[in-house]
Amino acid sequence: MNSMVKVDAFIGHNLLGNPAAVSISQDPIDSEACQAIAIENQLPVTAFVSLLDDKFYIRWFTPLSELPLCGHGTLAASSVIFQKKLNKAAEISFYSPKAGELKARQEGELVFINFPEKPLTLISCPSDLAVGLAGLQAKAVYDAGDRLLVILENAQQVKDLKPKIEILKNLAHPGIVVSAPGDEVDFVSRTFYPNKPNWEDAVTGASHCALVPYWSQQLKKERLHALQVSSRGGELFCVKQAERVLIGGRCCLF
Repeated sequence: MNSMVKVDAFIGHNLLGNPAAVSISQDPIDSEACQAIAIENQLPVTAFVSLLDDKFYIRWFTPLSELPLCGHGTLAASSVIFQKKLNKAAEISFYSPKAGELKARQEGELVFINFPEKPLTLISCPSDLAVGLAGLQAKAVYDAGDRLLVILENAQQVKDLKPKIEILKNLAHPGIVVSAPGDEVDFVSRTFYPNKPNWEDAVTGASHCALVPYWSQQLKKERLHALQVSSRGGELFCVKQAERVLIGGRCCLF
């Protein structure tokens, strides 16, 4: 067994989701070989899964480097495993050297990945962020560790935002997440990585580890329906649990 599958993760009606490649083999994961394959694939991420001793080991590589964790790559890998019936149980346990144990399960056409939530700390809006928002006023800004969570007034502001990326590059946090209440869903968001060549992510599972705790508290509900309103777009079905977040979505395999 050694296969490579292309997957669009977090697809929805007229939403293309985030593309990934998934490689599944029974060989140990070799860093140098994985990086070379990711460069050749030229997709946002390639997830490498190794089935050893009845355990699934997973790592994620972009064309530039290895990632410590990747939401849409994990969802894509889970969908491939479920569709190819490579797992005997209803739940998959992944083992990652950097992220630890991660679980995934299938509910109908949805696959849910189980990630740790990101603690949020309310902070003052940094001056470079204020300028980088191109005139929009942040209602609140939270430090979520590796990214800032910026709350805007409404969904249209999130959709229309044209960030000043060169200014946002000055921020200490590598990621910027902007979000607001949705019109037909609970909330919408976009995620920017100013220092990456492709600075807007299509759909970002990791950002929802911060978004779901915030909106769950604001809306007083545990189950949340979300859209990431990037150019490709994505649909997410999320559940807030104790210090964990279930992030669900549909995938299309090619």
